[in-house]
Amino acid sequence: MTTSTAVRQEAAPTVQVGVVDCDVHPIAPLAQLAPYVAEPYRTRHFMKHLEEIDQNASLYTPPATTTRDDSIPPSGGAPGSDSEFLRRQVLVEAGVDYAFLIFLQPKTKFYNPELDSALFAAHNEWMAGTWLGEHNGHGRYRGSIRVSAHDPLAAAREIDRWSGHPYVGQVYIVPEDPSPLGQPQFHPIYAAAERAGLPIAMHVTGRPGMYNLTPAGFAAYHMETFAQWPQYFMANLTSLLFEGVFEKFPGLKMVMVEGGFTWAAPILWRLDKIWERLGGELTECPRRPSDYVRESIRFTTQPIEEPQNPMDLLKVMDWLDATRLLMFSSDYPHYDFDSPAWAKGRLGRQRRERILAGNALDFYGLPAVRPRDANDDERDRFLANPLSGTISLVRDTKPRYFAEQED
Repeated sequence: MTTSTAVRQEAAPTVQVGVVDCDVHPIAPLAQLAPYVAEPYRTRHFMKHLEEIDQNASLYTPPATTTRDDSIPPSGGAPGSDSEFLRRQVLVEAGVDYAFLIFLQPKTKFYNPELDSALFAAHNEWMAGTWLGEHNGHGRYRGSIRVSAHDPLAAAREIDRWSGHPYVGQVYIVPEDPSPLGQPQFHPIYAAAERAGLPIAMHVTGRPGMYNLTPAGFAAYHMETFAQWPQYFMANLTSLLFEGVFEKFPGLKMVMVEGGFTWAAPILWRLDKIWERLGGELTECPRRPSDYVRESIRFTTQPIEEPQNPMDLLKVMDWLDATRLLMFSSDYPHYDFDSPAWAKGRLGRQRRERILAGNALDFYGLPAVRPRDANDDERDRFLANPLSGTISLVRDTKPRYFAEQED
């Protein structure tokens, strides 16, 4: 074909990625999962006890609900259960370009790893057909496959099963584990994740009984448990580093989700100091712990702490090297949801682009430019008329500090 007869095709419109949300929580309705559960678990555990199978969440719950009132779909049902309403609130109103979906149901059952594996395999199959299939025509959702850490061989097979799926973005395990996650029994999971090129996300869930045990006993209130979540991450981070997980699996990547981040720099200072003085004991950790973290581990923003002097938050971000190690998360649709607009003013001009998108793009290997789709047209209309939104603006007003300041 000559140039005179060639038909010039215009390039498809694209959008520069500005927000990657690493923590969005749809709901997995138990009734929808039932057909995917393998026997004998479907009959023995799932169908017979449909209402009871997931009633083992934290004993210490908020006074009303863990979700925002404005995230209840107009059609009714639980927040996160309506794919169309979630799409509008997350992709259109919040302006998220890519959303990592983390399903908190069914809850992990450490006491029955085989049941865990059966439920999670069903969940992964269901998620692939719904949220990563029929609800993902825009291609902007990435799923987190569930595995049971206490059934490591089955977990490794499940990771292998989903390796290469275009919309599976990571593996999900919980940090509230009876055993520190750096121990050798978990190595098959890490080997499979490294082999598949999938990061492992740790996300808190809140556990009953012994799984809410703290170094000083049991908490009495939800607010205590909520405040103590960073302890789970500290314990597991120490175990992973000192027991040599990233030395054995140099291609493995992990992200610690919904534990905040202001604790991370001080614990790394402490671990580096211990390593310098007692490193001879740590034959599995020949390098400085913080070196492994910079290479292999990331943290997410939610919940963002709000110090009395707001500028202190910027200092903590710099201590952590936030322009490299911190990724944005909203925790939609929970009551402490941090919208990108609300978070943006608290991150500082020099950090916000990396935290809101850049770090996640690098960590997950996502394209920095994506195809424009119908959600973008809808967002343009929303921005022209923000009062048409469904998300309350109570926490989304202009921040009282450093919206235009910088240290």
